[in-house]
Amino acid sequence: MAMEQRIQESWSPDFTRRICRLGRSRNGREGQGVVFPLAGISAVNQVERIYAVITSRAWGSQTEEALCLLRLRLTHFHVSSVLKKLGASSALCALNFFNWAGKQRGYSHTVATYNCMINLLGQGFQYNAIKGLIELMSKSRKGFNEVTFNMVISSYARAGMVPEARATFDQMKIFSCSPTIFTYNIILHLLLREKLISDAKETLVSMVHSGCHPNSVTLSIVTQGFCKAGLYTDALEFFESVKAEGCRLDVIAYTCLINTLCKVGNLAGAFQQKDEMLQLGFRPNRYTYHSLLSGLCKMHKINETSNILVEMINEGNVPDTCTYNILLGGFCRMQNVRSAKQCLQAMIKKGCLPDIITYNTLIGGLCATRQDSNALALMELMQERGIPPDVITYNTMIRSLCRRLAMDQAWTLLGQMLDKGCNPSIRTYSSLIEGMCKSGRMREAYGLFCIVKSRGLKTFTSVYNLLMSELFYMGEGKKALEVWKEMLKMNSPLNQDSYNTIIRGLCMEEKFEQACELLIESLDAGCSCEHLFNAVVNGLRMRGSLQDLIKLVNCMVRKKMCS
Repeated sequence: MAMEQRIQESWSPDFTRRICRLGRSRNGREGQGVVFPLAGISAVNQVERIYAVITSRAWGSQTEEALCLLRLRLTHFHVSSVLKKLGASSALCALNFFNWAGKQRGYSHTVATYNCMINLLGQGFQYNAIKGLIELMSKSRKGFNEVTFNMVISSYARAGMVPEARATFDQMKIFSCSPTIFTYNIILHLLLREKLISDAKETLVSMVHSGCHPNSVTLSIVTQGFCKAGLYTDALEFFESVKAEGCRLDVIAYTCLINTLCKVGNLAGAFQQKDEMLQLGFRPNRYTYHSLLSGLCKMHKINETSNILVEMINEGNVPDTCTYNILLGGFCRMQNVRSAKQCLQAMIKKGCLPDIITYNTLIGGLCATRQDSNALALMELMQERGIPPDVITYNTMIRSLCRRLAMDQAWTLLGQMLDKGCNPSIRTYSSLIEGMCKSGRMREAYGLFCIVKSRGLKTFTSVYNLLMSELFYMGEGKKALEVWKEMLKMNSPLNQDSYNTIIRGLCMEEKFEQACELLIESLDAGCSCEHLFNAVVNGLRMRGSLQDLIKLVNCMVRKKMCS
């Protein structure tokens, strides 16, 4: 019988017990009766046999017995190879094998096998298991190295576990391990991705003080991170400082800088960096040209894009759907929908298929020029071509319809959106609430507000203000106060219009004491609501609320609004 068949048969409980009995001598010691010698088989085939045993069924005592029956002299090659073969999808199974291997006579895990297991657990998102393995590694007195820490930090970073990643980073010094540039890059990428800008800046300072100098990867990570946070000036300063230190740059680093310069509107600087790239022998890639095209379109210089397109093609970068989408956006930004349509036709003629971004951009341009009927027709066309509208498509269209108070059409579109399985966002509801309020359909407006409230969503301050104002005007003070309470509950930022609306409404409801409290609060918040002072004072005087009246006057005196 072939070896594979014997191993497979070993999964039968009766067969396993029989083999175990035959493999022992009469005195209970392990004998030579039944053995599966793998010594004469190549190491690669031995790995395959081990893998076959492990994957035949769920890990258990029978798995361990079957592995013991292989009579294999376990090596680090076997363990690391089996772990890699099992992969991240079987991370816990791999951990069971790893633990079993560590108990075998004549075998001891090395830092390399620990690292292999940690990497596998990280890829399989088994973070608690990683912590347990680190503890086991410490108890076994295996020396940690930089690779170990990098793998653990990478695993935590992948999951956005900032405290764990930073704690592991701090532990490196305890184990006499110095962070490498790779370590710093992992931490910086995590911090910037999580918008922890001040922490990222501190890490940069610490990196330089430790004698670890930024490389081109650091440059790209930090430049992109600062840009995403809107810190364009910081991104430029960092780039120039690293460049001055003699850091070897590459196409990616230059592209990041060019993209940054374009976003801040410094086109001259962007083109200067592009020329410098060429002088150093770097060839701009598709993303470099896309950054330049976006910058020109943003500055309404779409007529100058033709030169970039020619250069882009000459460099071997054929325009793709993304390229045309940038140009479409530029035309629509200038409300030149006719040229945008021509660009779409040229795009299709060149064999580039429009995507959802293409259609959303053009629909946005049509809505901006009050061509709602054409935008709706384009929505139908995109569906006929197999591209279903997404939440951005619907929001753009509904927003435009609500602005011109075409509420029946907007309401119908909401129904279509739900029927298509596209979940409305807070922007969808906000546009509809605003449109319903302005068209006097307060019942629908308040109903939508209740939906937003029940789903735990927070709309925009302007929408809350408008809804409160219209409800007070319609004599629905109780509902208006519900909106105010929800606004406070959701920590929505209050502005002067918010205070004006609620204070005026409370006065209309003759709730002058509450109006007085909010008027004082608004003044303390720096809002100019003193024009409501007379209404509140008269109301308090009529009610005989002398104490509240004195409190309000004292506040006005304190703010130097009256003498």
